[in-house]
Amino acid sequence: MMWIPLGEDVRIGVFICHCGGNVSQVIDVERARAEVSRLEGVVTALDYEHLCSKAYLDMIKNVVKEFNSNRVVVASCPPLMHLQTFRSAAEGAGLNHIS
Repeated sequence: MMWIPLGEDVRIGVFICHCGGNVSQVIDVERARAEVSRLEGVVTALDYEHLCSKAYLDMIKNVVKEFNSNRVVVASCPPLMHLQTFRSAAEGAGLNHIS
C-alpha cells in the first residue's frame, strides 16, 4: 500500500457512478463531473453507469495508475452497499484506503 508523504502533491481521481439511474435521476452527473474536474488537485474525473461492475473496478485501478493518483473519490450508491468493493479497488491500485 502507498502512504502519501507530507508535502507531496495531491493527485485526485474522481469517479462518479450513475448507479443505474439511482444517482443520475437525482443529479446531473455530467455537470457534477465537469465541475469537479476543475477543482485543484483533481487529475481526472470520470462518470460511468455501473462503477461496481468488475470491468469498471478494473478500469478504476488502471486509471489511478495511469494518472498517478494518490487519492480517490467515488460518488456512488450508499456506502453500506459497496464500500468494501471500492476500498478493494483502491487497494488493488496500490492506495491505502485509510489515508
